[in-house]
Amino acid sequence: MSARRLSHLGFEFWGVTIIHAITSYFSSEIAAFVAK
Repeated sequence: MSARRLSHLGFEFWGVTIIHAITSYFSSEIAAFVAK
């Protein structure tokens, strides 16, 4: 596997991880706001 391919996979992995973290954070914030 080439380094370019490997770095692209790493970038996709971190992008998905960050998006998932942000989404779960905002969904919990919205749920707490709605529950008030």
